[in-house]
Amino acid sequence: MKTIIGVMGVCWILVNVPSQVEAQDHIRLRLGASPISGFYGLEYQRNNTALDLGYFGSDNFGSDKGRPRITIGARYFLDPTDEANGEYAGMSFLLNYRGRWEDDRKLIYDFTNGLFLIAGYRWTFGGRFDLTLGGGCGVELQGAKYYDDSLQGTGELTLGIAIK
Repeated sequence: MKTIIGVMGVCWILVNVPSQVEAQDHIRLRLGASPISGFYGLEYQRNNTALDLGYFGSDNFGSDKGRPRITIGARYFLDPTDEANGEYAGMSFLLNYRGRWEDDRKLIYDFTNGLFLIAGYRWTFGGRFDLTLGGGCGVELQGAKYYDDSLQGTGELTLGIAIK
């Protein structure tokens, strides 16, 4: 009897778990604050994975003001279907993340890049809109020196609008 119940339970899970075929490709415009998609960016989602390219504004450091901070990110969704709410994990690479200054306002080095890891939750609304809320941490990627504040907590809150 236990074997039959176990087999029926496994069959029920296999039938009801969304498959890769049920998910559709999406291109979304993302607005908000996120180390994965920036203040605004584009996301291309296919099945469980999504690739992001975003703009996080310009830096405000030194004589090279106006350097763009570009994000390149990826997310993995546990449930790829249009109408499903669910968890995701993400990783991003942020160009021109931070410039370092000494106390006498001398630039120690130009700019470093950052690597961020995020986990969060996505709520969908009608298949066209979604809201993501997540948190994680980021670290500066640079050469030989280590700084105590190079590891930082981060969060994200974005609204996605499907354009395809």
